[in-house]
Amino acid sequence: MIKILDWDSNFFKLKVGSTDKIFDIKKANNFDLIYCFSAPEDNQLNNFYTQIGGKLVDKKVVYTKKCSEKHIILPESIIEIYSENDNPTLNSLATQSGNHSRFKHDSLLPNNSYERLYHIWLKKSLSREIAHHVYSYRVNNEDAGFITLNIKNDIIDIGLIAVNEKFRGKGIGKKLMLCAEYIGQQNEIKQIKVATQKDNISACKFYEALKFKETNTVNIYHYWTVKQ
Repeated sequence: MIKILDWDSNFFKLKVGSTDKIFDIKKANNFDLIYCFSAPEDNQLNNFYTQIGGKLVDKKVVYTKKCSEKHIILPESIIEIYSENDNPTLNSLATQSGNHSRFKHDSLLPNNSYERLYHIWLKKSLSREIAHHVYSYRVNNEDAGFITLNIKNDIIDIGLIAVNEKFRGKGIGKKLMLCAEYIGQQNEIKQIKVATQKDNISACKFYEALKFKETNTVNIYHYWTVKQ
């Protein structure tokens, strides 16, 4: 069965659906784009998506770890931010956070989709529509990096995290990750979760260095019924 995705359809101005099963190609023709999900070890499903022309656009990996039992104190450079206004610096950071996103690397999507998508994600996070907390690391009043956090099912879920290129290599990312530990302790939540892309080697190494463990991986294909 293919499930229609209303938000994605409205955003891309396409009929978008999703599935994690083998489907009837004739019924798929009612859609423009279908997100197809499969476990890496499911050879039958992966082969099906490949044979019909699906493009493997992401190997999504989920990392989890237990919150530290050590008392967390956030550095003074980290502040919680709220805003309804457009912020060019944070918009730039948001797009940097998605450099390995499937929405950036699928050239068949409408132009500027990736940038608009991540700007909306940021805006809805800042307004607290899809995030409970947004923290910025400030250097001389400049947003050098930021992180968004959501609390769901007794898990701290990291949404967006990015450090400006000119401030990288200074440990800012690790300090921002303390925000997740801090919120976990404040809310007596024991687990933190974050998702990234398997081919984002630097991100994977970053989380693994912080003692995150890989708990799940999903292959994501984009199947276009009509080439754009």
